[in-house]
Amino acid sequence: RDAWVLNIDLMGMAKVRFGVEVQDNYLIITNQPWSQHLTIQGKTLSPLTDLSLHLEPAAAQQQLAAMFTSAADKQRRAALQGCATLCPLIWTGSQEVVDAITRHQTLFGFTPGHPAQGTWTVDRYGMVSSTDYGSPGHPQQPAYQEGRQDFGLLQGISPVDVSLQMEESGLRTRIYWKYGNAQSKVDLQ
Repeated sequence: RDAWVLNIDLMGMAKVRFGVEVQDNYLIITNQPWSQHLTIQGKTLSPLTDLSLHLEPAAAQQQLAAMFTSAADKQRRAALQGCATLCPLIWTGSQEVVDAITRHQTLFGFTPGHPAQGTWTVDRYGMVSSTDYGSPGHPQQPAYQEGRQDFGLLQGISPVDVSLQMEESGLRTRIYWKYGNAQSKVDLQ
């Protein structure tokens, strides 16, 4: 059978696995490479004709707990790195997290950002911790709540349409997505 698993690692931020299969002279790309055999059920014209990909992040129903755990793990690591970055600034004169973040901007040209809705706090010993992810010595992670879908890299984005077309001047790409309940849509060409 002409079928493969394609792994895409986006600079360590996100890893995606797709099933790739040739079926009836079409290239079928699925989001679950080990799932049951899929069949073509219809055709839709894309704005650009060579390749089209349609993603519906909110349509995910299976493995939500595993996807949440993966996303929360990455956010936990980012929050704890922020704790480690801010602690020396607290120990050397900053009284509050906001002061440490301002000093970090002055010294390094950027500020650490806390993932999700959590914040950093300082205890009486000058240790920085995250309200959602704990501290480097005592890490924690929010538990998955059944049916929760508002997390991860594509949080709030639905749908995503990508189409490509080879032309004399090169590859023309069209990317279209809608964010949240926004009335406007983003369309990049």
